[in-house]
Parts: sequence; structure tokens; C-alpha cells
Amino acid sequence: MPTGADPQKFNKNVTLGYMHQTLAVIYEHDKNIDKALVAYEKAAGFDPSNVTYFFHSGRIHNDKYNAAAQKYEAAQKKVDAIPEADRNAAEPKPEVKAAVDEAKAALAEVKSQAEAVINHWARYVGLTTDKPSEARTTVLGVVTGLYKFLNNKDEGLQKLIDDNKASATPVKMTPPPETPAQPKPAAESNAAAKPNGKKPK
Repeated sequence: MPTGADPQKFNKNVTLGYMHQTLAVIYEHDKNIDKALVAYEKAAGFDPSNVTYFFHSGRIHNDKYNAAAQKYEAAQKKVDAIPEADRNAAEPKPEVKAAVDEAKAALAEVKSQAEAVINHWARYVGLTTDKPSEARTTVLGVVTGLYKFLNNKDEGLQKLIDDNKASATPVKMTPPPETPAQPKPAAESNAAAKPNGKKPK
């Protein structure tokens, strides 16, 4: 506890959360996105009621989703360009197998990042239920689209949001079953909202 701080008012976790957020801002300024993400997630761990941390961790995961979706689309184009006979061969050529494996790996990353966006932004949307804003509307639209993409339905999303509103700690989405769903164009998941950051009181 800092010297001179009132022990009745000082909240160590809130302060540590703000310190990790400050590190995240520095890391992101220095283009070290992965370290920024880790710092935001640490901040959220210390202060799980601070919407700012969940917004920004979700934002970074959304950027990663967009990049993964573009990579997948490029990889899938390579697969689509391969003659159907070669793709369906009992023993595909090495270059065909490599192209298919690349597309599968890219799709797995798309799904992983989509799930991360949902888990972080469902918390943000839940905690801001009573605070409507343009940022919240934008984020909810992205979360709804990604949830439908992973689950082929939006049933269950509202419960996830409500659970996050009521819970003192983040509630994550139940991992979806494996489906043949294809990622939507990356541009559709962009969110430009920027909520105001808050310093700990």
C-alpha cells in the first residue's frame, strides 16, 4: 500500500489493474500488440468490473480475427484453384496437402480469435447493459455476428451477456461444436468504438 494511502479506501487490485492498463497502452504505442493484449488481460484479472479492459482486449482480438480471416481467405483461394480431381485424390500431392492444411490451420485461428472476441466483448456488453452508447451498439453487432458464425445461431448469446452482467467475474461462452461454417469477410467485424478509459478512484 502506498505511503499515506487511506487503508479504508485503497484498493490494491484496482490500482494494479490500472498499472497493467498503463503498460498495455505503452506496449501498443510501441507496436508490441501481443504484450499489450497480455497486459490488458492481466488488468481485467485484477479488476473484472472495469469495462475498459474488456473493451480493449476484445478490440485487439478483433484485429487478430480480421487478420486471420484475410489469411484464411487467401489460403482458401489457393485450395479452390486446385483441380477438384487433385483435391479429392486418395493420396493428394504434397503441394495439395500443404495448401489444404494451410487453409485448415487458418480457419482454426479464425475460430479461436472469434471465440476470444466474444468472451471479452460479451463481458463488456454485459457490464454496460444500463449504459447505452454508440460503442456498445457497435460491439454488440460484432459479437452477434461472430456468435452466429461460430454457433450457426444466436440463441444463447443474450444469456451469456446477462450472465456477465450479473457475475462478479467473466463468464465465457461454451465452446461451440465443430461445424463447417466459413468465416465472414473480415471487414464485417471491424469495430471503431472507443470507450473512455477510467482511472481507479
